[in-house]
Amino acid sequence: MTPQNLFAACRLDGVLQAKRVPLHPKVQNQVVEIFEEQERRFRDGCTSEVSFDGRWRPDEDELLTIPLPDEARMFTETLAVNAISIDCLNTSAFAGEGVKALFSGQPRYGGTTILVQQFTAQQMLERKFAFLQRQNTFQRLTEPAFTMASDLACIIEDGLIKFKSQQKL
Repeated sequence: MTPQNLFAACRLDGVLQAKRVPLHPKVQNQVVEIFEEQERRFRDGCTSEVSFDGRWRPDEDELLTIPLPDEARMFTETLAVNAISIDCLNTSAFAGEGVKALFSGQPRYGGTTILVQQFTAQQMLERKFAFLQRQNTFQRLTEPAFTMASDLACIIEDGLIKFKSQQKL
């Protein structure tokens, strides 16, 4: 398994920027496995890529594509530099970080493949009355926490954004 980092795409003051999500090494490996499985499911059965023409949904065997917009180049630029040079997400003020997506990626086939999950406010557990089991008793989760999405919103590769749902994109 190739080591990968988890990044958050944050919109702060109208500007999209990347922040590194600090992870424990064991959790980092699990995150890589989750992204790999989501990529397999995302690509499963897709035999063609079609330039997006405004239709709401692609056929079952299609991925829609659009050229990578200038603002979205932040994703590829993030993976082109040393991950340590990317500022970390402020974990103590997570709710104010403006997270819009989680992403990870790695070089492949002479390019870079970036796997992107949508991130919504519903994934931030600190805004909910959430429970955490400790010592055979459920306690309220009070530290900042979030869940990962159950599927990918898109894949960025070859200068294209590949997606199935315009709404998630």
